[in-house]
Amino acid sequence: MALPSRQPSPTGLAFRTAAVLMGIGVFFMPALGTWAGLALIGLGAAVGLITFVAALWRMLTA
Repeated sequence: MALPSRQPSPTGLAFRTAAVLMGIGVFFMPALGTWAGLALIGLGAAVGLITFVAALWRMLTA
């Protein structure tokens, strides 16, 4: 019996996107400049927080 294909969840994809944005902001901050790096970190944090709240809301209202 074949296993079903594993599709990534939208929540997991959003959390990975947030982590990548923050990682790029930290790693490339010297090249991008302090404010651009902080903007990427802030954007990643916002995506992560929104995703967390949305997942929590879905869980509580299910």
